[in-house]
Amino acid sequence: MAKPLAALLAAGFSAALIAVSAAAHAVPAPIADPGEKASALQQEQAKDNLAKWSKIADGFCSGEKFSDQGIRDYYEAYKLTPLQYRNNVHPADEARRALMGPDRKYAPPLGSTDADELRHWQRLMCSSAEFKADWANAYKTYEEQLGTKMKPGMDEEEAILELYDKKMEMMLKVLAKENGEGPADDEED
Repeated sequence: MAKPLAALLAAGFSAALIAVSAAAHAVPAPIADPGEKASALQQEQAKDNLAKWSKIADGFCSGEKFSDQGIRDYYEAYKLTPLQYRNNVHPADEARRALMGPDRKYAPPLGSTDADELRHWQRLMCSSAEFKADWANAYKTYEEQLGTKMKPGMDEEEAILELYDKKMEMMLKVLAKENGEGPADDEED
């Protein structure tokens, strides 16, 4: 059970969601809070697609080095959500600044490019239980501070589930492209 849960965290699921999904197998009661609704639907999508999410986590943590564009594309897919945050600031970006900024415990080497910092984040997500715990806590804190509402068009459960399917497919495409299994899109880098 631990490997699938770690896989979900590395693939972009919150620790709170993972804890809920590990314990809950019943259909949840209707939820009014947008963040809770998104989490419940993310849980549903994850249960239905655990093998694919595990493949994503395995690919992300395979030790293969992402290209600059590949790691940026993966991170953008990681941040895909039906929620809209205050001032369009994403909790992942805030957690990154808080944990990996200059003079921070998890700071990347000086002179790192943004892509280097993202690869450093990748290594930490895949190899450090302490970082994963700190990341989950920081992400949740910023998610609560930034307040959430649903993005336009995300009022229906079907639209939210489709978005999570899109997130999963975007990540799979990035991994396939990075592994030389085909282009992620029609554009050249």
